[in-house]
Amino acid sequence: MDPNDIFSLIEGCDGFEWDTGNLFKAWMGHKVLPHECHEAFANEPKLAGSDKAHSGSEPRFLFYGRTNQNRLLTMYSLYGGTKFV
Repeated sequence: MDPNDIFSLIEGCDGFEWDTGNLFKAWMGHKVLPHECHEAFANEPKLAGSDKAHSGSEPRFLFYGRTNQNRLLTMYSLYGGTKFV
């Protein structure tokens, strides 16, 4: 799988891996719960692309999507193995 092909990564991923720091930041900074990120990631339509400017040594990606409650989310994530982290 080409790591630059974001939609291939989405199709082949096993979900998200949350750490305590990101859970805290998402809630305290943005009032976003993990299930909302999962919804926005899964729902159509969505936009996704590579965030080369902030990638460093690991590929970083940018996603725009809507939750089931029609809330628009912007998400940044790294891809590690089979999950977005």
